[in-house]
Amino acid sequence: MLRHVPAREDAEDILLEVFLAALENESISELNQEKQRAWLLRVAHNKIVDFHRYTVRRTNVPLEDVTETLYGAEDNDQHYPAEK
Repeated sequence: MLRHVPAREDAEDILLEVFLAALENESISELNQEKQRAWLLRVAHNKIVDFHRYTVRRTNVPLEDVTETLYGAEDNDQHYPAEK
């Protein structure tokens, strides 16, 4: 997963989702070891695809931009008192 996502934290999150899916799937214990591995790999693949689909739609804003916007709004509030 580390090769398919940009950050280690993202890979860890996806891995967690894969194993949660395995825990929720009651029939996985009935599969032999080879089929369990194939199932886990398919779920991991699907989760990675979902991750990339989500990141394409999501816009990233640097934290510095948000901070400037937030503090800029507070500065403007000091110059323009709230109406009563």
